[in-house]
Amino acid sequence: MSYSNTQVAALTTTEVAALTTTQIGTFTSAQVGLLTTTQINAVSTTQISSLTTTLIDGLTTTQIPTLATTQITGVSSTHISSLTTTQVDALTTTQISPLTVSQFGGLSSAHIGSLTTTQIGVFSTTHVASLSTGQLAGVTPAQVTALTTTQVSPLSSTKIGSLTTPQLNGLTLDQFKTLTSDQMSKVVGATSERIAVTGHANPISQGAGTINTGYQSVAGYGHFIGILSLGAMGATSTVDAKITQATDANGTGVKDVAGLAMTQITGAVGGGNKNVIFEIRPENLDLTNGFNFITLSVTVGTAASLLSAVVIGVNPDYAPTSGNIFPVRQVVG
Repeated sequence: MSYSNTQVAALTTTEVAALTTTQIGTFTSAQVGLLTTTQINAVSTTQISSLTTTLIDGLTTTQIPTLATTQITGVSSTHISSLTTTQVDALTTTQISPLTVSQFGGLSSAHIGSLTTTQIGVFSTTHVASLSTGQLAGVTPAQVTALTTTQVSPLSSTKIGSLTTPQLNGLTLDQFKTLTSDQMSKVVGATSERIAVTGHANPISQGAGTINTGYQSVAGYGHFIGILSLGAMGATSTVDAKITQATDANGTGVKDVAGLAMTQITGAVGGGNKNVIFEIRPENLDLTNGFNFITLSVTVGTAASLLSAVVIGVNPDYAPTSGNIFPVRQVVG
């Protein structure tokens, strides 16, 4: 026996709940899509488990978010793998959180890549650990950035090593800090091939005034890290530092990069012997208007302070780095 669209639409929740798996199996995918959310809520876990992938594919993006977590348990990995990215995008965070490893395995790389950072945010460490390299291929740089340090930790070194340069560029400084030695070794093989000193201010006792690391082009690298190292400071000395951007290596049109100025350090409160790290990403810069050069600018006030500064290019776009500027004499190891 098959049902007409009119009969399906007329079913009460009691009648829906009473349908055998054989009866519900006679529905078409279009008829599944006709069910109201109230009717959908009456479908049992057993009935959902019995659905073919064709019928599961009939679920609409209006129906999917209304499925209870108990109903989600009836959805198999085969069901999930047959869903479109639009259907997967309709899953709520409450529905994603309890997915089993088996169900999670049904997600394709396309499914993973279409999820919002909010949805990615509810992945458990078990979920993350279960991701295959194939699934990881779909992860976007923005999704990588959105991962917490706790979520990054269960990724094996092999999986870390499978990430592409754009994906690695999504790693934040906090995430880098939590990588184990095994994970870090797989980020790109030899670490020295993934970084280059692109700007510097040699160690100096700097009197009142401003120095910088020279303006370097941002072309060819995923992002940059600036490091200011302070030694002994005069009791009345102050140090300010910031990242500035310009349109050429001469500093033409120089202007500040929003959000990349440090809080002033003073010698009066024991501010010496400290390091400050700046993380510079393409999205921080006014690239649209040609501001393709950056520098780490350091200003000392009143009394001299010992300091040095360096800017490091991270993750070259195309090949291992060979762009260390002249102060780098040796790369050992």
